[in-house]
Amino acid sequence: MPNTPATVREGVTVLCAGLGTGERHLEFATEIFGSIGKVVAVKEESLMDAVTGLSGNHGVSSYRGAY
Repeated sequence: MPNTPATVREGVTVLCAGLGTGERHLEFATEIFGSIGKVVAVKEESLMDAVTGLSGNHGVSSYRGAY
């Protein structure tokens, strides 16, 4: 499935720094992903489950609902 939001620079990426990840690494990742839209950093990895639940397959669900 194409990533249309990223194509038009309206994507959203959520990052969480792991152990051993420095501020410089997070800034670098933010710069890369910022080129295709917004970047949000979360402090706790446990919050990534909520991110996955909110973002996973939403486009497919919307598409199927149209039929």
